Amino acid sequence: MSSSDEDLDSGHNEDDTSTIEVDHTDYFTTTQLFDSKDKVVVWARFVARGFFVKMVKKSCSQKKIFLTCDLYGEKRECPSTNPDARPRRTGSKKKNCGFQIVGELRSDDRWEVRVVYGKHNHFPIYGKHNHSN
Repeated sequence: MSSSDEDLDSGHNEDDTSTIEVDHTDYFTTTQLFDSKDKVVVWARFVARGFFVKMVKKSCSQKKIFLTCDLYGEKRECPSTNPDARPRRTGSKKKNCGFQIVGELRSDDRWEVRVVYGKHNHFPIYGKHNHSN
């Protein structure tokens, strides 16, 4: 069954994010401590993969790393600069999803994870071809 068939069968439209709320807070809430920033990223991506969510690094510093859903942020349209050009389907795949976690370096040189906002405003994306690379 293709992803479009699954969308039709489940009765939802992937672009309609007005009333969708998928809460993953509990899945990303952990008391586990990590030895490095990279291990935080590996863990978060492993957990996210189980829910068909792709995690990306939003920003990072020496003591913090912010990870978000790849659909985080506002959708941007990319208009053509040539008014005579045929309109193209351009823009971002972002859906204004607010899901975000942060990894923070503690004083004992271990990393802890905290959920900043644990809800997605979209259904899980079926198959990796529907996520940005």
